[in-house]
Amino acid sequence: MKAIKKRIVISIICVAAIAIVYPLIGFTYWSVLAIGASPKIASDIRTNLEKLPSSQLIRKAQNFCNPYSFFYYSPYQLISIEILVDRREKEAIPMFISFLKCKDINRKKTAIWALGAFKDARAIEHLMDIIKDGEKNPNYVNALMALSDMQYEGAFPYVVERAKKGDAYRNGSIGMLKAFGKSECIPILLDIKNRIKDTDPMAKYGRSRVDDAIAHIKALQTK
Repeated sequence: MKAIKKRIVISIICVAAIAIVYPLIGFTYWSVLAIGASPKIASDIRTNLEKLPSSQLIRKAQNFCNPYSFFYYSPYQLISIEILVDRREKEAIPMFISFLKCKDINRKKTAIWALGAFKDARAIEHLMDIIKDGEKNPNYVNALMALSDMQYEGAFPYVVERAKKGDAYRNGSIGMLKAFGKSECIPILLDIKNRIKDTDPMAKYGRSRVDDAIAHIKALQTK
């Protein structure tokens, strides 16, 4: 009986050791590779991945949020995701939605960016869950921008509310209003512009962004 318990304890220790060491090996390997990497290496990786069918790219990217994967720190997963987005491969959308559960904020941000690029209705509910968490959620702005890119009307009141804040020309509101492209966004943009103080070092840049957004919206109205 004692021998069986001893084997069980040893097995548990071995599994725990592997769970800890394996990711570290992957991190070390890809970190060392990155130190000696060059833009050409990244370009070569992308060129090779672009030759693969989307089904294989999905398999390469599926462990994007798994820190116990040897490829967690590799460039292959992110590049695979970028190619899938470029292809507008809808088969990848369920995978991107699952990435919203990532514990890593930046990886979750990548998933939100990808879903915003697809503009697929399947992502709306999941992105709105982030919005409903409020600004305490570190990916609140990213989710709101993605929904703005999708022109989802349910997100528009949140954009308007954000545009009323004193730092509206800094908090992403201008880009969100531009993405919606509605004529009713123009008065809101003008209000943001009027609230920019001359003493602000970012005043010129902020007003330029507002003017660009308004010009974009007006161009849309004439089409």
